Amino acid sequence: MDRYRTRIADTPGPGWDESLLLGSTGSLALYQTSHWAARQEELQSFKPAYITVEDQDQAVLRLTVFASNPFKLRGARNIAHGLYHALRSGKRGSLLWHGQPVAFTGAEESAYRALAQAVDGFAAERSLRVSAGEWPLDMAAALPERWKRKKWATLKVELTPEPEEIFAGFKSSARKAIKKAQQDGITVRRVADLVELEQYYHFAAECARRYHKSLIGFRDFSSMWQYLRPNGIYETFIAEHDGEMIAGLSVWGYGDCIGEVGSFQSGRSFREKLYGPDLIKWEMLRWACGRNLKIFDLAGINPEPRDEKEKNIRRFKEKWGGGIFYYLMITV
Repeated sequence: MDRYRTRIADTPGPGWDESLLLGSTGSLALYQTSHWAARQEELQSFKPAYITVEDQDQAVLRLTVFASNPFKLRGARNIAHGLYHALRSGKRGSLLWHGQPVAFTGAEESAYRALAQAVDGFAAERSLRVSAGEWPLDMAAALPERWKRKKWATLKVELTPEPEEIFAGFKSSARKAIKKAQQDGITVRRVADLVELEQYYHFAAECARRYHKSLIGFRDFSSMWQYLRPNGIYETFIAEHDGEMIAGLSVWGYGDCIGEVGSFQSGRSFREKLYGPDLIKWEMLRWACGRNLKIFDLAGINPEPRDEKEKNIRRFKEKWGGGIFYYLMITV
């Protein structure tokens, strides 16, 4: 373990974000950027720390973690959840991260072990419990035994082929849905400014209520526009029918990889079996190909679905022809 030196800083330091483009990760490099950290700090009062594992002064792993104070979380439910686990564990709060570490040349299992020990020690010093994060499945042996984890998965669509070839790789159900949406006169557009984004937010909030969920507020959406869009990728696509919003989907990313976030569908769209979500996916993929992006990550799926909802989510994502990738979720 003496081979590695671990640096932990409150600020990213010069060249942090640029260096992430030179490494690789099983998830989005976006989650390790200072731009993502700035958004999380403003939105949830998460305090970031930037961890680098070095071998002979060369970075081999980088990870951005967050200290969470339950009293500073937004929303009564989140505060109650945070307080419950803080009291139960006897800790002040939580330490968490999003996505997997960014790895550079020389990132062996021993380097991941050094990173895990640095995270564990950092949490202990600040009386925080390690509560959430992602980790490469093939580096499971590097994790402390007491960290709870479960196998999870995502589907990734390669964007390097021509759009026609990508379309041909869809399952027939996806191709039929796209053609039906086009025949029904459904159109897709991208949100152009904050005024349109706020209009879309109200639509999304109404959809969320139908799902018996609530959104944090428009600040959740506008912070993505403020922090992610100028420094990476953030776009929102809206499907409309007869001048009415029926579905929406946002994507975010950094470098040449994007992932989806916040899929919504109206009650009317669901009842009338309008295929706006399918057409959005296709138009978004075409847009991504035009941007010379390489990977579209469809976000997490349960590799062993427990109920009909998880089965339906997996079926919907699998029809886009992506390959499945497994990883570990660090859990509460």
